Amino acid sequence: MTQVLFGVKRRCDCMWTVLLVVALAAGVLQADTDYWTGNTFSDDWSRNGNWLDGSRPTSSDSVVFNADDSGNVNVVDINFTIRGYNVTSNSVHTTDLNGSSILQINGPVHIGTVTVASGGDVTWTNGGTVAIGTPTTAQTRNVGTQSL
Repeated sequence: MTQVLFGVKRRCDCMWTVLLVVALAAGVLQADTDYWTGNTFSDDWSRNGNWLDGSRPTSSDSVVFNADDSGNVNVVDINFTIRGYNVTSNSVHTTDLNGSSILQINGPVHIGTVTVASGGDVTWTNGGTVAIGTPTTAQTRNVGTQSL
């Protein structure tokens, strides 16, 4: 389609606009936050029903544990790579690494960092490995940080 603007002919290509919008939306949708509910008979991370969105976390997801499931155990039953790990709202969580599972956290770890009255208690137990960041990427680790 040709458009005349201030007496100058220009070609308006709406396809580029559509592609730009789709590309931007795809980038926004890739990063997600998965909230733990622990709503199944099993506490395994691999069980989709334990996550609010109905799917287990991927490498582009951050996981959040809040007071709704405080005091319970969640089990990293297979190796997982996630974008971030968050414990909020004065909650207490135990993450069982199932003897040999690897939890790779490639982004920030926040424990008790939401409000002044917020705190958190996390225990990673039962062997396994928790790796935070990569050798080439430093990551934020906030433990007990509070803001006014």
